[in-house]
Amino acid sequence: MLQGCVSSRLMGAVLLFFAPLALAGQEQCEQTGIESMQLISPRTGYYQVEVEYCYRPDTREPVYLLLGLDVPEGYEAYSHSFPHEVSPGRHSTRLELNRPNEPKGSFSTHTLAARILEGAKELASDVRQQRIDWPSQDTYLRQRMFARYSNDELLSFAEERIDEGSPQARQVAREYLEKVVLEEPERVEIYKLFARIAMAEQWNAQGLGEARGYLDTALQIDPGYADGYIMRGFVLAHLRDFEAAEADFRKAESLGVKNLWIWNNWAVKHALQGNKEQALALYRRTLAGEKPEGRNLRARLNAFENMLFFLNDGRHLDEMAALHQQRLKEFDERACFYVDYAKFLLIQRQDYKGAIDNGHKALEGGCQDQNARSTLGIAYHVGSLDQPELLGRARVFKPEGAELYWGLAQVPQAEPLLQRYRPNIDSLDGRGYTALAYALENNDLEAARRLVALGASLSSEIGPDKYPLALMPVLRGHIAGVRFAIDQGIDYGRVEYRSVSALDYARQVGNPEVIELLGAQRKI
Repeated sequence: MLQGCVSSRLMGAVLLFFAPLALAGQEQCEQTGIESMQLISPRTGYYQVEVEYCYRPDTREPVYLLLGLDVPEGYEAYSHSFPHEVSPGRHSTRLELNRPNEPKGSFSTHTLAARILEGAKELASDVRQQRIDWPSQDTYLRQRMFARYSNDELLSFAEERIDEGSPQARQVAREYLEKVVLEEPERVEIYKLFARIAMAEQWNAQGLGEARGYLDTALQIDPGYADGYIMRGFVLAHLRDFEAAEADFRKAESLGVKNLWIWNNWAVKHALQGNKEQALALYRRTLAGEKPEGRNLRARLNAFENMLFFLNDGRHLDEMAALHQQRLKEFDERACFYVDYAKFLLIQRQDYKGAIDNGHKALEGGCQDQNARSTLGIAYHVGSLDQPELLGRARVFKPEGAELYWGLAQVPQAEPLLQRYRPNIDSLDGRGYTALAYALENNDLEAARRLVALGASLSSEIGPDKYPLALMPVLRGHIAGVRFAIDQGIDYGRVEYRSVSALDYARQVGNPEVIELLGAQRKI
């Protein structure tokens, strides 16, 4: 809030970020002076001062224009920002006035000053009585950020924060979106981004329902909003309303959309229906043509990831190899993709030498993913069967333990090594996990079968809280993992933790298939 004008005294200076000087002319000045000064608040939290000055040079030393504020008693004046060098003649400029760093809580200042300085020597000044009620430091920084950027920029920032994927980043994105929705509730992009947050925070029926509500709102505002249909189709597919999802994708396509996510999301719908070939055909549409930019670039990355997943059935190894190589060519700056290629070579091609080569490329390229060293270590362990001298390197990159046993269980040719470690197959690591726990956590059922065949037990208690390992696929919502556990003899009617049944945990997670399966087993 701003009150008052007219003046008396100059106190401590604080400040400032300078906008570029706007030249009003090169008129000669009779003397150096501040001719006018006006406080402007174009948006809440963002203060500027428009200063008109005249400068008559009589020195070759640099001369600067500064703003000043009085500060509450007991706090030091703060004056070190970016003083702007003045130019000879008469000029007008607009400078940003920043909140003093101290105190951290809310307070008021009452004096505003502009000064022209040569070093410590004051050449001219103008002092006004001007009350400004400053909010707390945290509130000011947030409001200033909002004020400095347009709503278009805030929406872009929100999308970037959502892409980061962390809860903290999503909370920042939510604040950006709430700011925009209060000013422009008709902006349909807002609701699409809120839908993404809802799904990221609750990947279950409730989160999907909230996302659908946001997208319904967007499409009520603008029935021609193609991106809304693309995302709502994705949501409806996961809610198992395949007919409505298909209608949304066809509507988006009819609008002439250029958003490649239409093919990815449409592919997800086909995959959920068990139509693998139709899904792959749509992913191939995303990967056709030149490398795109922006959100279409993310769609292309998503298509690479999902195609590699769907092709991983042992019958499409050449196409998988080609996809890995294409992705490395297009995204060579992403060193961690070498880890994925190393895993493919090790597990699918039984090529431990190629895996070692690509594992080192990942590390040398700066990949910080923990899987980089792990994959390289497992490749060295497998290689030690042919070259025993590699065992030392293997132990450096991947020491013996539960994670190593799980990693080796993924590699068919590592069977002799697993037999060697068989007596320790159910040993717990620092997380309190067994090898089978890692396999089930990652829904790696092929490795889980190998581990069970070696004697790994589903009856183990894992983690610092010692909960039943059989609950792992239930808590993860992995229907295939639950079926695997049942096939191994687990009776989920008898599995509970802290007096809560497996079925009740499934209800909390919200996967309807898991709920139905456990409910059916309970009735038997």
